[in-house]
Amino acid sequence: MENQALPTPPFDATDLLSLELPLVLQTSRGAGVWAAVLLCGALGALGVWLYRDDGAWPALACAILFIGLAVLGGLSALFPATLHIDETGLRISSALRRGGQVTMPWQDFESFGVVNIAHRSCVAYQVSKTSGKRRIPGGYMLPRTQGIPAEVLASLLEASREFFTNESDDD
Repeated sequence: MENQALPTPPFDATDLLSLELPLVLQTSRGAGVWAAVLLCGALGALGVWLYRDDGAWPALACAILFIGLAVLGGLSALFPATLHIDETGLRISSALRRGGQVTMPWQDFESFGVVNIAHRSCVAYQVSKTSGKRRIPGGYMLPRTQGIPAEVLASLLEASREFFTNESDDD
């Protein structure tokens, strides 16, 4: 996002037209990810040391597990997912995702909202009955994004869904 001023919620169609689409947001790479990578790396090193000292195969298995988790955590922190919002829908892309990206048109969404998990606000969405995806209670969660609060993002996505779904119905 290049110093683009976001309007404050609640949004309406005129606010959406003032935004330059596509809007691209990177997911958050908080300090917690790096702390988890360091912890897994330390536990992996401890496992290698225990295996070298005692020759116990469970220590080696734990070392391989924790080192693998540290590598995966490091890669996910180095290559974060990206959220693309445009007139056609929502796209989540990541270098680590099989297939590269997930694309959903606005018609596949029923609603966007904010859920609180462990005192952290996250954006969740519910798919429509016609989307072909399984509907789950509480909906699916979007990755946490940098630079925009969850409440603002949820309001923006809901306004976009309403605006672009109604626009395509008019055609």
